[in-house]
Amino acid sequence: MKLAKTIAIMALSVMLTLSLSLNIFILTIFEIKDVESFKQVLLCRELMNSFGQLGNTATDVDNSADITVDHDAPSTEIKVPEAEAPKDAQVIYNENGVKISLVSQEITLFGPALEFFVENNTDQTLDIYLTDIYIDGIQADFTGMYCSELAADRKAYETLHLDDCETFPSVIEFVVQIQDPDTWTTIIETDRMYLCLD
Repeated sequence: MKLAKTIAIMALSVMLTLSLSLNIFILTIFEIKDVESFKQVLLCRELMNSFGQLGNTATDVDNSADITVDHDAPSTEIKVPEAEAPKDAQVIYNENGVKISLVSQEITLFGPALEFFVENNTDQTLDIYLTDIYIDGIQADFTGMYCSELAADRKAYETLHLDDCETFPSVIEFVVQIQDPDTWTTIIETDRMYLCLD
């Protein structure tokens, strides 16, 4: 514990390059009365100050040289792996460039939760909702699933918490609503849909 406190204080002291009196104050607050710890803090401050002085000499470098770019050089482009819904995901909506898949069901601290994988395969940013929710025929008190401003050609995981339930219901009824986030115009609103969880 004492070593962890010493390391934390040394890091704080180095990062902030604190004055000697402030270093002593911090050491007192954390009850570090070990002389070696105090010496290490001072040594780290000295090292940091010397690095700062070395770094200042870099301003003498001549930046007037012309820079050439080889456009035929191989690309160093970073490729991000494409996110996909698991193969066993249950697709609940797949129209107009929007796809919503049920990925998992889990009992959490707040009750049952459904995780969805939402895909916006359109060329515009969208707000995507599961709204007007009924659980086993009874209207839910919570608002639903809301995927805010999902950019074009992007994907997201969203969770629907079933706050009114202790266990998973048999059937969830909902409406998929898709809006333009800039104008709040409803682009799509489906008829009532049903998701069986049995």
